[in-house]
Amino acid sequence: MLRISNLMSSRLIPLWLVFMIATVISAYLSMIISADHESNNINPQKSLNVLLIVLVLISTVVGFFVTLTDDLI
Repeated sequence: MLRISNLMSSRLIPLWLVFMIATVISAYLSMIISADHESNNINPQKSLNVLLIVLVLISTVVGFFVTLTDDLI
């Protein structure tokens, strides 16, 4: 069973730093590759309109519930 002191002391080993840097770089490159394979067939104007409609609906619902909780303070 590993103790906390053993886990903390493992960070002092230079190989730990190399492992962490390699992990961060691998995650970054994986993110870039998955973003490059994304299709851009969606109309940006339609996406903006849908986003604004959803934002207005969420804001209205939250505003309605805030007016109901005004008496709780």
